[in-house]
Amino acid sequence: MRPICYVEITKMSKTIEHIGTVKQIHKEMVDVLIVQKSACSGCHLKSACTASDMSEKIIEVPVIDSKLNVGDEVVVVGTSRMGWQAVGYAFFLPFIIMMVTLIISLEKLNELTAGLIALGVLMPYYLTLYFFRDKLKKKFVFYIK
Repeated sequence: MRPICYVEITKMSKTIEHIGTVKQIHKEMVDVLIVQKSACSGCHLKSACTASDMSEKIIEVPVIDSKLNVGDEVVVVGTSRMGWQAVGYAFFLPFIIMMVTLIISLEKLNELTAGLIALGVLMPYYLTLYFFRDKLKKKFVFYIK
C-alpha cells in the first residue's frame, strides 16, 4: 500500500507522480488538490522543528474520462522534463537576467542603483510570465494515471 502523499520518479519513463484528490470537475478539466510535504514533515519530531513544510496546490488536469467524482483519489503524472523547465523559468532564467543586469549596471552606476535596477528587472520578467500563463498552461500539461 502506498502512502497518502508520495512522489515517485521512475527511471524508465522519467515521470513524477503525485496522489491527489479531485476537488472540482469542469467540462474538460478537473481540479486536483495535491498536498506537498517536505521529507521531514512526516517525522515524529516535526512539532519541535521549524523545518517541516507542507503546502496545498491545485492542479488543473485535462480529462476525457468523465467517470471521476469530487473526492476521488487520483494519481497525477507529469514529466520530469516539465519540472526542470518550470524551475528554469521560475529561478534560473531570472537569476541570469538579474546578474547580467547587475554586472552591466555596475560598470556605469553606483552599487545601490545597480542593485535596485537588477531587482527591478525581475518585475517585468514575472509580469511577462503572468501574461503568458495561458500559453504556459498548454506547455505544462499533467494527466491522470
